[in-house]
Amino acid sequence: MVASKVQKEAKRLQGKETTKQDVSLLDLDDFGLTPALTTFCKPPILSPILAADLEGLSLSSSSVIDVSAPFFVPMKSHELLHRMSGKGLAANYHFSRHPCIYSDQMVSVQVTLINATDQKIENIHLSEKKLPAGMRMHVFNSIESLEPGKSITVPVGIDFCDSTQAASFQLCTKDDQFSVSIQPPVGELLLSVTMTEKDFRKERGRLTGMNELSATVSVAPQNTTRLMIQQKVTSIANLGGVPCGEDNVHRFAAKTVHSGSLVLVTVELEEGSTAQLFINTEKTVIGSILLRELKPVLSQG
Repeated sequence: MVASKVQKEAKRLQGKETTKQDVSLLDLDDFGLTPALTTFCKPPILSPILAADLEGLSLSSSSVIDVSAPFFVPMKSHELLHRMSGKGLAANYHFSRHPCIYSDQMVSVQVTLINATDQKIENIHLSEKKLPAGMRMHVFNSIESLEPGKSITVPVGIDFCDSTQAASFQLCTKDDQFSVSIQPPVGELLLSVTMTEKDFRKERGRLTGMNELSATVSVAPQNTTRLMIQQKVTSIANLGGVPCGEDNVHRFAAKTVHSGSLVLVTVELEEGSTAQLFINTEKTVIGSILLRELKPVLSQG
């Protein structure tokens, strides 16, 4: 009796195990189910016009500002060392208005050395730099010798820290040392840039209040054309021209070499011989000097 019950229970458990195994081996199709399929959606086809419009959109609100070639490079040189003071060695320098090869924060200076003697000058180099705090200078390699009547131009890089303070140092030869200095005009602390009119308006809108300087200028009649205004403005500062849809408005832009701060200049011609001159920049000291230097140059014939 007991054995019979045990046999029945064993058969029942064996039947459950078989049923479970059968179910696990069933094909899902038997239940009318189909496996999930991964679906790849094709991108919608856009018309060329809509695609172009969307391509012009940007999720970023930052302006596109690019360094541009200088509109004008003054050839005026500045005396670094007179030949009488240098015992026959003379030196001049000028600003190239191009990015410096040594550092993005340095102003590019071209130094020309002239041997005005009848003997070669040996071991020409720079030393004993006496620079204000934060200012840096990259000197040229030592010149082994310079023959009589010859000259050579060498690059120097100076980080003026957006300041018009002079960089003082020693110009040396094999036998002598001469104290010299390079002081930049405010317009040479800038690097010309270009941007759209829309970006110019946006950036100018951010640089208002204490960051905006203005003056009324009496403009000489011959200085009212776009070309003449460009020539006058860029003769003072390394500024790039900005496209403008208004005939009486002229816009220029640059950034300071050391900090990259924007400097925006606007000349708005009015009826008669007057114009409104605006300078927008965080660098208010640079802006005030630039305003003072631009006013007379626009008035002169």
